[in-house]
Amino acid sequence: CAKELKMGILVYGVLGRGLFSGRYGVDARFGDQDTREKEDNFRGETFRRILKWVDKIKEIGAAYNKTPSQIAIRWVLENENVTCAITGIKNAEQIKENVGALGWKLSKENFHFIEKKMLTIRMEKDKKHIHVRDSFQEP
Repeated sequence: CAKELKMGILVYGVLGRGLFSGRYGVDARFGDQDTREKEDNFRGETFRRILKWVDKIKEIGAAYNKTPSQIAIRWVLENENVTCAITGIKNAEQIKENVGALGWKLSKENFHFIEKKMLTIRMEKDKKHIHVRDSFQEP
């Protein structure tokens, strides 16, 4: 539809507030002032299921010598309808890491594996939170 209408699609939140960066473990704490501390995606069983999926992204990344962030960004950019992906950065190292998502491609098999899994994620947005439904049962 976007191509037919000659529209660009800008994707925001590619790394899911850091969820897909691979930097967090089950014991991660974000601090009282960080809203992630209260979000379901970063707590309890939902967080554990997401981290299992991130482990699979790490495995895919290892095959390319890429980080989970680079895999997530690459997957978004390979969508033919996406014209731009916005990622948050906090330092120069994250800029360098994000740039590492450019200049290469996922195999069709890996792209479609991630695509299929991500399409099973049903997200429901309310005023402040995104809740991930039971789509992280198996990576």
